[in-house]
Amino acid sequence: MDLSRAYNEASLQSIVDTFKETKIFKDSSDLKRLLLCHHVDSKDIDKRPLNKLVKDISEELGLL
Repeated sequence: MDLSRAYNEASLQSIVDTFKETKIFKDSSDLKRLLLCHHVDSKDIDKRPLNKLVKDISEELGLL
């Protein structure tokens, strides 16, 4: 399955809104971090090994 089509911004926001009351996800970047298994924010780039590589590839594929 192509993650960039399955989880476009509208579907990500829909998932975040669905779980808003349970506060599982603060925003769509939390959900993206869960889907990609890596941090997506530039300020957190040094928190996991190979995080920049995964972020760059995800951006190239249109996942971010």
